[in-house]
Amino acid sequence: MTLNIFTQAPSFSLLQALPGAWARTSLRLLASAVLASTLAACDSNTPAANTAGGSNSASAPAAPTGQSGTTATPPAGAGTATAAQAAAGDYTLRLGYIGPGQSIGGPVGWALEKGLLADAIKGLGFNQITQHIFPNGPDLNEALLSGKLDVGIYGDTPALFARSSGGATRLLGFNGIASDAWLVVPANGVDTPAELAGKRVGLPRGSYLHRYFAGLKDQGVIKDVEEVHLFPRDAQPALERGDIAAYTAPTGLGPQLKAQGLKVIDQASQHGLEGNSVIVASENFLKAHPGFAAAFDHAREQGARDLHANPDAYYTYYLTTTAFSEPVVRESWPVSSFNIDAFPQQGLDLLEGTKAFLLSNGLAKEDFSIADWQWHEPAQQEGAK
Repeated sequence: MTLNIFTQAPSFSLLQALPGAWARTSLRLLASAVLASTLAACDSNTPAANTAGGSNSASAPAAPTGQSGTTATPPAGAGTATAAQAAAGDYTLRLGYIGPGQSIGGPVGWALEKGLLADAIKGLGFNQITQHIFPNGPDLNEALLSGKLDVGIYGDTPALFARSSGGATRLLGFNGIASDAWLVVPANGVDTPAELAGKRVGLPRGSYLHRYFAGLKDQGVIKDVEEVHLFPRDAQPALERGDIAAYTAPTGLGPQLKAQGLKVIDQASQHGLEGNSVIVASENFLKAHPGFAAAFDHAREQGARDLHANPDAYYTYYLTTTAFSEPVVRESWPVSSFNIDAFPQQGLDLLEGTKAFLLSNGLAKEDFSIADWQWHEPAQQEGAK
């Protein structure tokens, strides 16, 4: 089976705003996308081969209003499945993820790297897997809901927002659970969260980082602070200028800032306020391809088990896809965060907490059942595993 990779690059304006490791990785992706466009002009039927990936979204959820970044037309993907098409191998699986990394990472990324996912779905007629990078969750939501993607792997906050807004999506599982957050201050800053009283704290509103900070306030850990909406790319300069006294940093950035000498005074994991990386699919796609969810999860589980058995091999691979250092990668994405079960209880509990936060803060439109959102193959399909 041929595995072709297609990468959608972030916009240049976004790259200008990304500091350090994030900018270097994104610039490599942009160069790959330029090459992809050149090759596509020569042969529109052959997507350019490349490695791609992503991470949790820290963007505030918003109603999808249009994709940003350099957009290329994805190859044809989901349609109504027929036995003839499946036998001929006519389908392309279109995966979306959040950049700026060059690999999805986690169990799904490892299953892709080792060919497990390709092997699992080829019997269903999929002869290509393409990956599409997005700068944030709302853009990915729009592509997924408009039928330009089949499966999205991204942070739970935008995924929950899309579902609460009536989006026809279904939860296939988790690509990682308990994503930590780091409350970071300058090296000479305060020593405890309580000392932030009367000061300004930066956070990206509507993200799992916002939920973490709101949880600290609910638990009485932090009081009388001024919240400032600030994206992760702007955090370090704001801390250095003294514009803010602290910032709630996501995976990757938190350990990176700590390695650069800034001080961590609290973490989401100390309070059960972490986020998740979820796997969400279009409901229409799942209905058109019976057995896909079971096959996909079988490959994900294989990837997870192999990752747990061979963590050094996984990290060696992942470090080739990111500009972050090995200590930063291992602290940000520990093996323990990569779930083997499709729906681990810890992930489901965190998902319920995030949904409750979105609803109570007016960031989600309607409540819904997480259990009903989960996709379970019909009984006759369970044998596919």
